[in-house]
Amino acid sequence: MPFLYEQFSVREAQERDVLQILEWRNSESVRKWMTSSKKIKVDDHIQWFDSRGKNGTSIFIVSWGSHQIGVFILKLTASTTNEYALTMYVRDEFQNLGVGAVVEWFMLETAFNLRKAKKLTGLMFKQNQVVSLHKYFGF
Repeated sequence: MPFLYEQFSVREAQERDVLQILEWRNSESVRKWMTSSKKIKVDDHIQWFDSRGKNGTSIFIVSWGSHQIGVFILKLTASTTNEYALTMYVRDEFQNLGVGAVVEWFMLETAFNLRKAKKLTGLMFKQNQVVSLHKYFGF
């Protein structure tokens, strides 16, 4: 399925998104690839979300038309060298449609061009099907 750039948009997450992001983070398809696969408690998630500005974390939502399709997170790990840790996930109903490449492209575009990142890192289980996507993008 071909995509047109104009069909997609990215924006920084806002307070109104906090519970939606929790739902996505707690979905089985996302949790199974997280360092801890336990369900995230609402209070813990809100605390994490509210601390994003203080700890160098930025959360972005990618939309395809009127549909929010995924999230990516950039966490500043070394401000002196502009290094970021990356996280991304696509909502269950949009997985295996090829939109993961769109989310990754926006993540890299935001990291390198808006945040002026010099180095990006991330953790991944080698069994995760997204490994091939990351390799395609040069990781």
